[in-house]
Amino acid sequence: MSLHKKIDCYLNCQLTQEEIDELWVELILHDYLNYLNCMANLKMLKPDSASS
Repeated sequence: MSLHKKIDCYLNCQLTQEEIDELWVELILHDYLNYLNCMANLKMLKPDSASS
């Protein structure tokens, strides 16, 4: 699974605790924390389709 897909799954609460731990290691090693932050901010801006 690509790092971008893992981040998407993380933001959608679709990872196990072990997968989350592995993701954080990968984020730190590859300096992707800014990308995670941007994606989390974009997710907050996206309108919730369930409430429409």
